[in-house]
Amino acid sequence: MNSVFADTFYFLALLNPGDAGHGRAMQFTATFAGKLVTTGWVLMELADAMSHPANRQLVVDYLADMKTRQSVIVEPLSDELAAEGLRLFAARPDKQWSLTDCISFGSCSATALPTP
Repeated sequence: MNSVFADTFYFLALLNPGDAGHGRAMQFTATFAGKLVTTGWVLMELADAMSHPANRQLVVDYLADMKTRQSVIVEPLSDELAAEGLRLFAARPDKQWSLTDCISFGSCSATALPTP
């Protein structure tokens, strides 16, 4: 089975019809038959980005629905992943990676994602 990492960009595009990537996210979601892998940190970043009262119930419902899907793997929040991500974040000042991205990079190496 194919697995892909789902980042905050994907989830924001999926949930926001006004997002430039919405159509692509919807098309991918409709056709992808594998597993989505993400992290609790990505979901926290998603909830932060969708915290406006007009969006809050939408993201709360979406996150609750994700917990019921066997096609979604969520690597849990952990101090170990946070520390690993912070080390990467500090070590790569040449990149514009967010701390959440750096934490997620470490999470990807810990999951069963196939190597390209």
